[in-house]
Amino acid sequence: MNYIEWCESVLTCLAEESERNSYVRDHGIDTGRVEKLIWGDRYDEIKSASSNNRFRDITDNALDDLKEIGLLTEESGYRYKLTLNGKRASKDLNALYRAICSTGLPEPELSTLMVIADLTAHSGCEDYASVEEERESYVIYRELTETHQQHSALSDSEVDQAINTLRDLGLIFCERGTYPGDIRINYRGMVWLQKRQEAFDAAEIEQLVAEWETTSVDFKRELSLDTASEKAEFIKDVIGLANTKASGRRWLIVGFDDKSRTIYSRETRPNDPWEAKINQNRIEQLISEYVRPSINVRYSLVGYQGAKVGRLEVLREPRDLPYGVKKSVGDRSLGKRIEEGDVFVRHGSHTVRPDERELQDLIEEAKKASG
Repeated sequence: MNYIEWCESVLTCLAEESERNSYVRDHGIDTGRVEKLIWGDRYDEIKSASSNNRFRDITDNALDDLKEIGLLTEESGYRYKLTLNGKRASKDLNALYRAICSTGLPEPELSTLMVIADLTAHSGCEDYASVEEERESYVIYRELTETHQQHSALSDSEVDQAINTLRDLGLIFCERGTYPGDIRINYRGMVWLQKRQEAFDAAEIEQLVAEWETTSVDFKRELSLDTASEKAEFIKDVIGLANTKASGRRWLIVGFDDKSRTIYSRETRPNDPWEAKINQNRIEQLISEYVRPSINVRYSLVGYQGAKVGRLEVLREPRDLPYGVKKSVGDRSLGKRIEEGDVFVRHGSHTVRPDERELQDLIEEAKKASG
């Protein structure tokens, strides 16, 4: 477990207990109760394995970090209460990631944040993770004022300014003063370092879902490539996306129900995990076998609303147009067969064979691209 996962397990614990217990929902819950809810019968074992001060910091730091970004409030009696934003974040962490990661961070702040994270974040164990304040600030200065492979050497004044900026942005915990001390990475800072790409990917998926199917975007509930007909349908879709002239990037998004436009993923149907069977290599092998010229693609699984969806980007090379079927495949009796030499384009959300004018336009585009 890393520190991000630990903080989020604390957030989830408070959200679940708030749903069950009206007193906790209205008045909050203390640190010890949170720990007992998370660890259950192992509470005494875990507590005895740490010094008392260290044990208390494990949960207090997570609670303080969640409070600092407005997910919790601290009530009288040192009780923590879930806020409306905290309730929302517990159900959609990607929205929280996007909010945290929306701020840009130039050098030398980025190098400074990375060094502070390396010095103060601990790997943790299966039960929790922790951060520990670096009370000797000269250690951070030494790391940053010497030249390392990850970053260039900084002056003392640059380090001072970077630390102050990171503190003001809420990406580190740091006592205020002429010489900053008791510095550590916090939850917001760890999310900024580790979740930026995940946040941007989720935002991209959200935008595509809002626009839904177009000439350059196709949605599928699932992606199976076991039978001849499934292979034929997939190859047809990829060729159609590659051949169609459209602005912007070309996507095949997998994991959404066509009618409801809601997620259809492993989390919603655990007995049918299509994700486990699909990867970049398998897709590339199929395209190489059935498409001429071969089409370059990029495939990945993207976190979205607590689930994973497949994202396939089709990379169009104009000089290779038109892309066509290299080898026949599919079941004719099911109406799902493609023949060698077939060419496909997209008309809106449908994939069809091009008419003579469309085919000629593809040929002319290839000639222009080839010079």
